[in-house]
Amino acid sequence: MKIFVSLFCGLIFLNGIELKKFTNVVIDTTNHIVWQDNDEVGDYKETSTMADVYCQTLILNGHTNWRVPTIKELQTIVDIQQQNTINKLFSHTTPDIYRTSTKFKKDSTYKWGIDFKTGEIKYINNIDKFCIRCVREDI
Repeated sequence: MKIFVSLFCGLIFLNGIELKKFTNVVIDTTNHIVWQDNDEVGDYKETSTMADVYCQTLILNGHTNWRVPTIKELQTIVDIQQQNTINKLFSHTTPDIYRTSTKFKKDSTYKWGIDFKTGEIKYINNIDKFCIRCVREDI
């Protein structure tokens, strides 16, 4: 007897973006990317350099091709119409600033980040520790 277990838990459209929730990840089928959504997302903070290392060495759901998201990618999961502005399909989030790989052009010691408590975009110092949510291409 075969038992079929569905990992699919939800589906939501936000600003034209289609998101699907699975165990440990949320898939953006519009932009063809997969977001990390496990316990480490809310618990782990790191510098810019170590965030890159963390994502590059992350093994999640059998995949190893993770990276720090760009500011444009991270903006796609912001929902400013709710308290703690990350899209409600994400289970693991701290209402704090999350890192991106996008450099602040006026000063290379900073990169852009998003505060998921307020939805604000901020520039953050590369040596300060902030939350990380890795992403990968969904091929």
